[in-house]
Amino acid sequence: MYEAVSEAHEDSQHGRFQKSIDKLKTTLATEENSVPVHYLLGLNYYRTKDFANAVVEFKKALDLSPNYMLAVFNLGLAQCRTGQRRGIHQIPAEEMRKAQERRQ
Repeated sequence: MYEAVSEAHEDSQHGRFQKSIDKLKTTLATEENSVPVHYLLGLNYYRTKDFANAVVEFKKALDLSPNYMLAVFNLGLAQCRTGQRRGIHQIPAEEMRKAQERRQ
């Protein structure tokens, strides 16, 4: 898994977002609970302007790792891009508050 994610990350860094998405989706077939895979997949969807799928992947990353602040932040950005403006500022704030409570 590490090698596939590393290659997908490199593809993403070089603007080969669809190639990265394809590798990550293949990885999910055997590693469905991988936080880095869901998060990177969300970033790639965001970069290809597939904001609805970005939201789904960031939420999956947060379900698996509720304290992942980058996923909270990017979830808010993606939700904003999908037109989910109602309560958009509350969602990241609520997730951050929950994460802080879990740390205590």
